[in-house]
Order: sequence, then structure tokens, then C-alpha cells
Amino acid sequence: MSDNIVMPQMGYDMKEGTLVRWLVKEGSSLKRGDPIAEIETDKAVVEIESYFTGFIGKILINEGESAEVGSSIAVVVKDMNESVSDPSSGTNTISEESSSKVNEKNTAKNIPVDQPPVDIPVVDQSPSEKIKISPVAEKLAIEQGIDLNKINGTGPGGRITKADIEAQVSNNKPTEQPVAKTPPQTVLPGENIPLSTTRSAIARITAQSKNGIPHFYVSMSIDMTDALVMRQQYGKLYPNSGITVNSLVLMAVKLALIDYPIFNSSFREDHIEVKPDINLGIAISVDDGLIVPAITQAQDLSIIEISSAARDLAKRAKEGKLRQEEYSGTFSVSNLGMFAVDDFNAIILPPQVGVLAVSSVIKRPVVIDDKIVIREIMNVQLSSDHRVIDGVDAAKFAKQIKDYLEMPISLFVS
Repeated sequence: MSDNIVMPQMGYDMKEGTLVRWLVKEGSSLKRGDPIAEIETDKAVVEIESYFTGFIGKILINEGESAEVGSSIAVVVKDMNESVSDPSSGTNTISEESSSKVNEKNTAKNIPVDQPPVDIPVVDQSPSEKIKISPVAEKLAIEQGIDLNKINGTGPGGRITKADIEAQVSNNKPTEQPVAKTPPQTVLPGENIPLSTTRSAIARITAQSKNGIPHFYVSMSIDMTDALVMRQQYGKLYPNSGITVNSLVLMAVKLALIDYPIFNSSFREDHIEVKPDINLGIAISVDDGLIVPAITQAQDLSIIEISSAARDLAKRAKEGKLRQEEYSGTFSVSNLGMFAVDDFNAIILPPQVGVLAVSSVIKRPVVIDDKIVIREIMNVQLSSDHRVIDGVDAAKFAKQIKDYLEMPISLFVS
């Protein structure tokens, strides 16, 4: 009996993927969970795992080739002596259990992984001619002033890798004048800026979200004075805890999602799918856009664990070392508080039904017991999908987050 490994759907709008690199060969033994290949979408390169135990009986597509989502890319057999069945026949594909896991992981977040190939236009080329280069290599080439036309990529399909750029740098003559670096966001009036792969994906998904999801918004002010005092005291007791304001918010959101699981769901055509795990998405800025990887199974984590997971997630996101399961956010938090932002509304990332926008903590005069006092106030805005969430439910959910943050002991004892 044989099983088919299929091209997984790793994104909300993914239709096909490209096989960048096989990590196994025909005849290789497999255990469930073993990494088998690197798959490229228009947003990322992700290492996928096997859902079967056995041997690679046949590889069906070569490196550099594309395949539609759900089509077979390899056949796994229980014994190398058995014949490999035709994938178009009635052999098994992904099991029901693994299929559900793939579906749970189908929210792509524009996540760049180590050396994902992207297409960037090259000066003096026709629009149809493009160079394939990884973001890491592209950044290094810009910093070093390397002419990409002079580089022969050694990666799959001629992709230019970081090693290719480093080799070119070492071969350059010392007399060559370095090219001045241009800040990433510096543009010239009247300039046409080509869309990167990530920016194209952001444009497509946000347009689909705003056009297809009926957003509505609930705003609330939260008194963070006691939470900041407790954070400071806890930091003195445990100097390495690393708890930030964002850690407090993430913990409060997690607890509120446990109380109101409807916000941890997705809208389907004929039903609402409430997710079994809370995978807490965090908006993270990277060089060419925004990504929203998730802290998986956050419902099981303490505030210390959430704080540590958030730092680790941000670090690996910028390094391009995220895992496949971190594509599976079920509710997201976007925090612009570090940029002195007073208020903003965030766009829901499909197929999620909500996102919390977090602004700066600012000293403001407030009235308490008929007296004007100065308190540390933070504004938050909840964006909700009106197909799933009603106004009263959104107000209750936002109020629950407020209550947890204004009684911060609840964040540390949960």
C-alpha cells in the first residue's frame, strides 16, 4: 500500500507551490514528522514534514518545478519491495488527521524564510526578464553595491544565494568604490517602485480582506498604571523575565479568547469554525513589509512563556527561520505603541475574524473619585468580522481585555 505526499496549502490564497529542494531521495526512510522538502509559495519558502512513516518510493516532481495544491509530489511506500501505485489511482493521500492539520495551517503571513527566492527587476532588462534572488542575498548585494547581472546563481533554478554574493564580494578589487547605501524607504518623486513578492502578497490579501470582510471597530481606553507597576516589581524579582507591555497585552488577549472562543474562529460558507487552539498572531515589521507569525497553542502558556515565545518569534522572523506551524494564527495583535501612535485600526487577516490594534501608553489626566489624577492610558481598537461577531460581543471581548489589564495580578496567576 502506498501513500501520496501532496502539495500542501500553506496560504489563504495559495493555488500552487514550487519544489525548491528535496531533503530526501528515492529510497530514503521516513518517520512521521521528518522534514522532506522545501516548498516555495509567492510569499515564502517553508520546510514541510512527512505525515507518513515508510520509504520514498518515487519522487514525482523535480526541484524547480511547480505543482497545484493537492497534487501528488511524491509517493511513500511501506516496503521498498512493493510496487509504486499510480498517483491518479485510489492510493491514499494525506490522512484525515494530517489533512485537518494542513487546513489549520493555511493562513500564510508573508513570512520570509532562510533564502526564499524572490523576483526583483534588474535595470535595463525587459519587464519579462527577472533575476531570482533570496532576500538575504538581495540585501547584501545592495549593501555591497553588487551588480546582479554579473552573478551566476548556484541555487535551485539559478537562484542567487547569500554565498554567491559573498563570493563576489571577496573577488572584488580593493580599488572598487563602494556604492552608497540608500535607506530602504527612500524614494524619489516620480519614481516607479517595483512590487516585491511580499509586497504583492500584502496588497492582494489586504484588498481581499477589506473587500470581502465586513469590518467594524470598537475602541477602548485602558488604564495601564497598575500593570506597569506590577511589571516593574516583577522585573525586580525576576530580572531575566523580559516582560514587556506587549507581553501583558498578549496574555490579556489570550485569557479573553479563552473566555470568548468565538473570536478564535473562522467564517466558512455554511458554518463558523471555532479553533481548538489559540495561535496568537503578532504583527512584525521586516525589511520588505509586514508578517504575522503566531505563538502556537498559547492557551497553555504562562505570561513568562508568552513573553519568551514572542521574543523568539520576532528574532526568527527577522532571520527567516520560522516554522510551518507558525503560519496558523487564529487571532492577531498589532502593536504600534513603540512609535508614539495614539490610535489606529488594523485590517483583519483572513481567515481570522478579529485583530487588536494597540497604541502607545501615554500619561493622561483622568477623573477618579471626582479628582483629576495622572494615569498611564493606552488606547486599543478591536477590528471584528461582522459575519461572525456582533457589536455587543465585540464590546464584551474588548472590556474583558481591559479588565485583565486593569487587574494585572490576573495575568501572572493564570
